[in-house]
Amino acid sequence: APTIIIFGFKRSAEDAPHDERNILEVLRRAASSAKQHGLTLAVENEPGFWCDTGTNTARMLAQIDLPNLRANWDPCNAIGTKEIPYPQGYEAIKKWIVNVHVKDTSKGATVSCVPIGAGKVDWRGQLQALVRDRVVAHVTIETHCLPLLENSRKNLETLRGLLAAAETF
Repeated sequence: APTIIIFGFKRSAEDAPHDERNILEVLRRAASSAKQHGLTLAVENEPGFWCDTGTNTARMLAQIDLPNLRANWDPCNAIGTKEIPYPQGYEAIKKWIVNVHVKDTSKGATVSCVPIGAGKVDWRGQLQALVRDRVVAHVTIETHCLPLLENSRKNLETLRGLLAAAETF
């Protein structure tokens, strides 16, 4: 089924404990509606959102437990939450993953982007695990790293090398 990437609702200082129940219900209704159209919704983990870490996203998806509500795993975004993306976040979320965003950061996902492999994400370990666990058939490079064209080419070359190494691991 075609996949639409969504986000899991921004948090605020005014959030109350019952707000999570409301968010779960909205996600459940959205997934049910999407199912009628043959669509899968993939919630992306994002700093500052209810679905911020791999662990929190997996916990929320498990509470809803619908086959067409999955995860768009972004290890770089997990860096911005202080979660260790691999292996901690990945192990929590892997059964829910339908897509993976590939980018890297030296400070935090919302602060700065660096070429893949030059930042804090353990892409070698993460990609080896994705290949080993057969989680996805492809990954998606996020082209946030300036200059865009130069670093997109560099990221593609690096990613191809890391995937080739992961497949022989």
